[in-house]
Amino acid sequence: MAGRPTNFQLEGDAVATLELWRTLQVRQLFRFSLESLFYWISKELRKGSRTSQNLVEEILKQTGIEGSALSIEINKFAPDGNEGPVDLIGDIEAALIEGEQKRLISEVLKSLAFIFREIPVSQEVIGRPDRLPVVQACREFVRCP
Repeated sequence: MAGRPTNFQLEGDAVATLELWRTLQVRQLFRFSLESLFYWISKELRKGSRTSQNLVEEILKQTGIEGSALSIEINKFAPDGNEGPVDLIGDIEAALIEGEQKRLISEVLKSLAFIFREIPVSQEVIGRPDRLPVVQACREFVRCP
């Protein structure tokens, strides 16, 4: 239900329902990605105190992103187009279960790349800005150098 749209044609209220359902799933993926990123950070901090810059450097190192151009290079993590939000949640879940830090951060970046590609930055922000709505996060990501 939340996979990539196919050539199956819906009519009437079913189209709106499909769009709302996919939006909900993308929001759930965003929430789960951020929670998983927080978990990754907490595991990294068990190794000792680190600055934010050190954590970013560790993400870059573990994922093989060159330099600090995260907003440019994250696109290499974007799924091939056949995966939907539920698939990506499952990928993060599998990495969490297996306890692989490097795989976990790669799956989180893959999910964020999917979200940043999926959500138009021109979309209206719905919700409280202090709760980091997904659209606001996408806008801020696009502005990253």
